Amino acid sequence: MVLITNDVDEGILLADRIVPLTAGPNATLGPSIAVNIPRPRDRKAINHDPHFKEIRREVIGFLLGDGAKKHTAVTKKLVLPDIEPEDLNAPRAINVWKAKADPPKRN
Repeated sequence: MVLITNDVDEGILLADRIVPLTAGPNATLGPSIAVNIPRPRDRKAINHDPHFKEIRREVIGFLLGDGAKKHTAVTKKLVLPDIEPEDLNAPRAINVWKAKADPPKRN
């Protein structure tokens, strides 16, 4: 099972390992952090678990520390194509849409 979340506590509560992303437009996967806390994990009780606090400190430390600083600068400018969206209300567009929606009839 894969869980994608922005909530560190939720990740620790539900996952067996956490792989945070580095920051920035060229984000990459960070280190794999094992969550070796026995199941079932009780949300209220886990807050007092020293291993939970250690994992949380490691994940947040990565997100706010070196992982956050690694890719903060944009290395290249993104150039978008010079295109205009098609006007779906124009007569031609409506005819094309109808032609695609209604398959030709066979004799």
